[in-house]
Amino acid sequence: MASNPSNYLYSTLDKCCSAHFSWNYLSCMGQLDGVCARSLWYPDWTGSDKGCLNDGNEPSYMAAAPKIYLYGNKAECCEEHYSWDYNECVGRAKGVNNGLYYPDFDSSDHVCRKDGLQPMYMDQAPEWWMHKDLKECCTTNYSWNYEACVKSDPNAVSVANPDTDGKYFPDWLGSEHMCKNDNTQPSYMTKNPSMWMYDTLDKCCKARYSWKYDECRGSTASATGTSTSTSSSTGKWFKVGEGCEQSGTTYTAESWDTTYPTKKQCCTKAVWWDADCEDR
Repeated sequence: MASNPSNYLYSTLDKCCSAHFSWNYLSCMGQLDGVCARSLWYPDWTGSDKGCLNDGNEPSYMAAAPKIYLYGNKAECCEEHYSWDYNECVGRAKGVNNGLYYPDFDSSDHVCRKDGLQPMYMDQAPEWWMHKDLKECCTTNYSWNYEACVKSDPNAVSVANPDTDGKYFPDWLGSEHMCKNDNTQPSYMTKNPSMWMYDTLDKCCKARYSWKYDECRGSTASATGTSTSTSSSTGKWFKVGEGCEQSGTTYTAESWDTTYPTKKQCCTKAVWWDADCEDR
């Protein structure tokens, strides 16, 4: 171990227990109340209802059904009856995943927190639930409430995720139905950016909106969902209804409209069936 300290030596007991004794973490941390319990553990529903006790005062209906309500150790009782507040129930140190953000699904605020009070299932699958910065947590779990979520912690230092930050994605749920790069993509896109996200607007439009590629390329959706049309067609002629109009006057050509330098060319090519097109 001394010859290879990076594999075996740790700066804290929590890190050592998590790495090598995760299956027996509480015992390793010295947080169990004894190997041999003087009495069995039961959920304290008639008391403070914040954990399990082993004081021998369990209700008679629990004593009558020990296989359902009584447990040989505190961890088993907490896992079965207080899984939503497991860490608090067992008195577990908050060193596991400490400092990481998690989605607080139990709150109506719809935000992320890093108070170390995440449920046990999140601690057991940190690659899914725990995030190194607030922005990543909000993007993954609360994209629909993104602005409020990222403002919930004014002291948070947001570290950009290079796999998703500023990349384009198809905004199928938005009103524009175009590609956006405002970091509000759905969580399934965040979890698999190689499939859904693109370095450039052009790549996103080709992959997801090939049937209206020019329209997709001509509008760049911003964080507010608005779009900006190209002005390069100003002064040119394009088909409007059954005739031709000049862009920049009463009408403005969009990026998907075919434009012509003169009204004659527009009438000849776009409204070829109408001999009176030029005279109107």
